[in-house]
Amino acid sequence: RAIDAQARIVSSLANFLDPTTKTDIAVVGHGAVGTLWYCHLTGQDIDRRHDQPGQGHYYTIDLTTSKALHSWRPIDEIEQ
Repeated sequence: RAIDAQARIVSSLANFLDPTTKTDIAVVGHGAVGTLWYCHLTGQDIDRRHDQPGQGHYYTIDLTTSKALHSWRPIDEIEQ
């Protein structure tokens, strides 16, 4: 079930949400992993409408709040 997969993903990635981290972190995945984590981080129900719109997208997480700062954006539009 998606809720079970989400719980495994959230547990596995929890150590990346440390607000004392002093460096940027990139988590690269495929399939539903990013979507399930995104739904958790944004407090939304699991739903395929939250899938990335195509290959090569990302979202940014605020480590102080553990919340996604925006929805999926194309990787070639990363802000410098």
